[in-house]
Amino acid sequence: MSQPFSTSIRIGVMPPLSGLGGLYGPEMSLATQIACDELNAAGGILGKPVELIIADDGGLPETAIQTARRLLDLGCVALVANLPANTRSAVATQVAEPRESPYLNCSFYEGSLYGRYFFSFGALPNQQTERMIGHLAKVVGAKMFFVGSGQEWERTTMETAAGLLREQGGDVLGMELVGTEIERTDPILERVKCSGADIVMPFFEGETQIRFLKRLCQLGLKQHFAVVMCNFDEAIAAMLPPEVREGLYASGAYFMSVETAANARFLRAIAALNEAQAAPGAGKTVVTSHGEAAYLAIHALAQAAGTAESLDPAALVRCLEQVQVEGPQGKVRMDALTHHAQVNDYLARCSFDGSFETLKHFGARQPVIPERYRYCLPPLERAEIGPSGGEPTTEPGLSVAIAGVDSEGKIALFNPTLRTLWGLPEDEELIGLPVTALWDDEARLAEISPTLTRAPEWRGTLTARRADGTLKRLAVVAEPLRHRDREIAGYTLACMDTRARLVPQGEACGHVLDMADVAILAADAEGIVIKANRRVGELFGYGGEELIGLSVHVLVPPQYREQHAHQVAGFVRGAMTERPMGLRSEVTGLRKDGSVFPAEVSISKIRVDGRWLLVATLNDITDRKLAEHELVWHASHDSLTGLPNRTLIHDQLTRALLRSKRQSHGVALLFIDLDGFKLVNDAHGHATGDDLLKMIAWKLLDQVRPGDTVGRLGGDELVILCDRVESPNALTALAERINEMLRTPLEVQGHQLFATASIGLAMGHGTTHSADDLLRNADAAMYKAKEHGRDGWRFFSEEIHQQVRERLDITNGLRQAIERGELQVRFQPILGTESEIVRGAELLLRWLPAEGEIPPARFIPIAEMTGSIVPIGKWVFAQACAAEAAWRARFAERAPYVSVNLSARQLNDDTLVQSVAAILEETGADPSRVLLELTETSLMTDVSRNLDILKQLADLGMHVAVDDFGTGYSSLSQLLRMPVSTLKIDREFVDGIEREQDSKAIVSAVTSMARAMQLKVVAEGVETEGQLRYLRDLGCNYVQGYHFYRPMPPAELEQLLATQSASQAAEPADALYTLLYVSVASEPMSDRALSDLLQGSRAKNRSQGITGFLLYLNGSFLQVLEGSRQQVQTLVETIAKDPRHHSIRTLYEGPIARRAFADWSMGFRNMSHMDQGFDFKAWQVRTLSFVEMSEDPEVCYNLITALAR
Repeated sequence: MSQPFSTSIRIGVMPPLSGLGGLYGPEMSLATQIACDELNAAGGILGKPVELIIADDGGLPETAIQTARRLLDLGCVALVANLPANTRSAVATQVAEPRESPYLNCSFYEGSLYGRYFFSFGALPNQQTERMIGHLAKVVGAKMFFVGSGQEWERTTMETAAGLLREQGGDVLGMELVGTEIERTDPILERVKCSGADIVMPFFEGETQIRFLKRLCQLGLKQHFAVVMCNFDEAIAAMLPPEVREGLYASGAYFMSVETAANARFLRAIAALNEAQAAPGAGKTVVTSHGEAAYLAIHALAQAAGTAESLDPAALVRCLEQVQVEGPQGKVRMDALTHHAQVNDYLARCSFDGSFETLKHFGARQPVIPERYRYCLPPLERAEIGPSGGEPTTEPGLSVAIAGVDSEGKIALFNPTLRTLWGLPEDEELIGLPVTALWDDEARLAEISPTLTRAPEWRGTLTARRADGTLKRLAVVAEPLRHRDREIAGYTLACMDTRARLVPQGEACGHVLDMADVAILAADAEGIVIKANRRVGELFGYGGEELIGLSVHVLVPPQYREQHAHQVAGFVRGAMTERPMGLRSEVTGLRKDGSVFPAEVSISKIRVDGRWLLVATLNDITDRKLAEHELVWHASHDSLTGLPNRTLIHDQLTRALLRSKRQSHGVALLFIDLDGFKLVNDAHGHATGDDLLKMIAWKLLDQVRPGDTVGRLGGDELVILCDRVESPNALTALAERINEMLRTPLEVQGHQLFATASIGLAMGHGTTHSADDLLRNADAAMYKAKEHGRDGWRFFSEEIHQQVRERLDITNGLRQAIERGELQVRFQPILGTESEIVRGAELLLRWLPAEGEIPPARFIPIAEMTGSIVPIGKWVFAQACAAEAAWRARFAERAPYVSVNLSARQLNDDTLVQSVAAILEETGADPSRVLLELTETSLMTDVSRNLDILKQLADLGMHVAVDDFGTGYSSLSQLLRMPVSTLKIDREFVDGIEREQDSKAIVSAVTSMARAMQLKVVAEGVETEGQLRYLRDLGCNYVQGYHFYRPMPPAELEQLLATQSASQAAEPADALYTLLYVSVASEPMSDRALSDLLQGSRAKNRSQGITGFLLYLNGSFLQVLEGSRQQVQTLVETIAKDPRHHSIRTLYEGPIARRAFADWSMGFRNMSHMDQGFDFKAWQVRTLSFVEMSEDPEVCYNLITALAR
C-alpha cells in the first residue's frame, strides 16, 4: 500500500482476500497498486498524491458492508471492489447509494444492478458471448450443450448464450443445472457425451468449476467436443493439471497474452512488482480480467476527477458516465445509460503451461442489460427518505418518534410519539437532555454525526433504554439539520418500532405456524414479515428471527421485486381472500446466499384488529422441476443406453439438414444393424444382450468424430448422425473403423461375444433430402450390406451410390475408349468480336460408348482422378494438330487457330513436352496456331515446375491461354511470370453481365488488365446480343458461345469455314483501299470524350464495311481506315468536318491486298496512358506528337499496323 499522505486522495479498494473470491484478491491489489503508482508518477489526482486503502471485503454481505463503511469513514472518495452477487448488491444499495460514493465494480456479472453511483468495468453476458457464439458455431460447430450451477450469473449468461445460438440457427442440445453437488457431475457428463455436441459450455465458479473440468478430463471427454467458458482464466488454469487445462477455450475481456501497447507496459509493471514483492521461491502473480478491470477503474476515476476538476460525488458521476480509457485490453468507454463499460471481447485457448493464446479479438462490445433486469432503466432516483429539513417518510401505519438533536448532542425538540415509545411520563422534561440518555448504544450513536457530514442520512438499528429499564430495538433514520448557510446545526432522529403493531397479529397465528411442517409466513398488508416458522428459515437460509421485520419482496430476485410488489398490493386491494397454488404461476425464491430455487406459493388474507394479515404457504418444487426435466429427457432418449432415441434423432437430423441449406457441407447417416444379435439374446438371455448393446453403444461414441451423434432407434438398430460432412471419404473411413472395432470379441458377463455389423450409409443435403429420406436410404443401404455377406458397409444415397458405380464403369470404359473408336471431337468456333468472323475453334471431347453419350462433366473428372486423361489427352492433342494442319492447307491465311485443353494431370506427365513436339512434327501443325488452354488452378498447383514446362512449350512456338480466368486464386505476380498470351473469361461472369454489377465489374477489370499486359481476351458462353455489345464496347478481342454456334463436328466446321472464306474472297483485292492521316485535337480529349467518339464511329463503320485503328498521343490523332475506295474517301470527307480536330493531313492512301484490321470496326489505343513505370526524363530530348512523327509516313504506318498482330 502507498505511504500515507496528509493531503492525499484516498481510494478504497476491497479485494476478496478471503472467502469465495479469494483467488483474485492478490492480483486486484497488485493491479490497483500499479495504477496508483502510474498516477502518482504523473502528478496524482488534481495535483495531490493518490493513496490506496486496501481492505478485505470478507466475502459476505455483512462484512463487506462494514468494510465499505469503514473505508468511506476514512475519507475514501470512491470504492473499487470485486464482490460476489449478493455482496455486490448489498454494498451498492446499502453503502454506495446512501453515502453518495462512486462504487466501481471490477467483476463480470449478470447485469442486475443499476444505481446512480454504481459503475461496472466487468463484462455483461452479451459482451462475453455475442460474437463468440457465432464465431465458434461457424468454426467448430453449431451444436452446443450448456451446463451450470444455477447461480444468477451462470443462469443469465447461459440463457443469453443459448438465445444467441438459436438466433443463428444452432442447436441447444441441453441446458442442465446441477447445482454444486459433485455427485451429479458424472450423469450430466454422460448426457453431454451422448448428445453429439460440438461445444460444451460449463458455467460454474471456484471449486465446482475445477472439479467439473478435472472429472471431464478423467472421463476422456476432451476429445469429443470443444470446451468453452466465460469465466476461465489464468488463475483458474493455474489450479488445474496441465493435461486438464490444455486446449480449453475461454471468452473474456482480457488475457495476459493480449497484444496491445498498454498491455506490454502493464506486464512489465507486473513483473517489476512481482520481483520486488515476492518472497524467494514464491510463484509470480497472474492478472486476469478482474485485476485488469480494477486497474481500469482507478484510471477511470482519476480521469473523471481531472475532467470534473473536483471530487464532488455528483461531478464525479457525471464525468464517469463519459469516461474513456485506454487499458491493457484496449479502449474501454463507459455507457452513460447503463453505467456499464463497453469492454472488449477476446477468444483464447489455454496452453499446456497455463498461458493463454488469444485466437480472436471481437472488438469492444456495447453492454446490453438482460431483459429480466431492464426494469431499472432508465436510472432510478427514488428516495426512500425525503429531502433534508422535512419529516422523513415512513412505511404507512407505522408510529414514528421524532427527536431533534442540536450540535452539542442535546434534545432540542420531540413529538408525542417519543414519550409513548419510551414510556416516559408527561411531566418529565426532555428538552436539553443529552440524547444519549435515550439509548443503550452510545458507540453506535456516535457514528451518526460524522456520517452526516458526508452523507445525506444515516440508517441502522439502535437499542432504546425505556423508562422502565427494558430495552427495545428500533429502526432509526437520522438526517442533518442545516442553517440557512447550509452548515450542519444538528440532526433529526426518526425512530420506528416495526414490530409494535405486529405483536398482536403475530401472537394470533404464532402457535399455528410453529406446529406446521410446511413453510408458512405471515406478513402485514405492506409485506413486512410478522412471523415465519422454522421451515421458512431453512428454505431461505435465514436463522432465528432474521426474517422478522424484513419485506417479503427481498425473498425474490431483484429483477422480479417490482412485479412482485404490484401483485401483492393488488391482492390486498382485491376482492379475493385466497389464491391457492393451482391459480398462481411458480415464483423464483432468493436464498440469503444468493442462490435461487423454484417455488409454488398459496396466499390468503384475514382481518385481524381491522387490518389485513397475509399468510403465505411455500413449497420448494426443485425436486419436481428436476423430475419434470428428467421426464422430458427420457422422452427423447433411449432408457437402456442413454443415447438419443428415434424421435430426437429425427429432430436433430431435420435441423442438421436445415443448417446445410445455409452452408455448403452435407449431412450423412450411418445405419448400423448388429449381425446375429438375436442369437446372443437366445443363447445368453436378454440381460446379456442389453449389456452387450450398452457396451457397443459406448464404444461407438469413442469412434465417431467430434460433433457426431450416436443414437438408438430400437432393438439392435443404431445410427450415427454426421453433420458438416465435406467428403464421403470421411464416412467410409468411419464405417471401416466401426466394422474393425466390432470384429474384436467383447467380454460380457464372462462370455466372449462377437457382434459384427452391417452398415448403410446415406448422404444428402437440405436442398434435396428430408430426414425421412436419409433414414430410408440408410436403412435400405444397410440391407444391401447384409445381402452382400454382412460385416461391411454400403452406400445407398442416390448421389454417392451412383458416383461409386459410375466411377467404376467409366474407369473401365475409358481404358478401351480410344481402341473402340468411341471418342470424338467437336469444335466450337471462336469469333472476332468486331467482325464476327471465325478466327479460331476450341476442340471439345465427346465420348459415345454403345450405351449412349456420357457428358464430359461426368467422365473428365474421373479420367483426371484415375490418370487415363494422359493417354486420352495425347489423342486429343493429335486431333487438334491434325485439324490445324488441314485447315491451313485448305484456307491458308483465313484458317482459324485451334484451341485445346491441357489438364493438371497432363502437366504432371514427364513426357508431355516430348509428346507435344513429336505430334507437332508428325502432323505438320503450326505450333503458333495451336493454343493450349490451362485453368488457373492447374497453373498454380506447382508454379515453379509448371513455369519450366510452359517455357519449354513456348520454345516450340506454342501459345498458352488461362482458361476460366477469375474463378481461381492465381497470384498476378506469378501469372506474369508465365508465358501466357490469352485470358479466357469464364462463362459464369459473362452470363451475369446483364444482371449482376459484380460480373460486369469483373469482366471490365479482366479486359482492362489484359490490355495493360498486352494479352488477348476471349469471352466464353456468349448467349445474347446484349452480352456481345458490352464485350465489344470493352474491347474484348474474341467471343464464343451459343449466340453464334454450338459445338459442331469437324465436317460441319469445315463447311462453315468454306462459306466464310468464299464470302471474304468475294471482295476483290483491287477493291480494298486504305488511308492514313494525322490530325490535331481541338482541345485535350478526356477518356469520356474519346469513348463517345469511338462509340459513334464504330457503329457507322460496321454498317459501311469500314475497319481500322485510331491512336491518340499528346493531343494528336493517327488513324488508318480500310474499305472500298469510295467508302473510305466519303468517310474522310465527313471526318474532315468534325470540329473535334483540325490540321488534318493525309500521310498515305492507296490500294491494299488485304485488311490489316479485319476484326476491328475501329480499334483504339490511348498512348498517353501507356505508363510502363519507366522514367524517360533523363533520355528525353523533346516530346513528340503524331504531327512530328508524320514526317515519316512509313514509320507511322508500320507503327499502327503492328497493333493488328
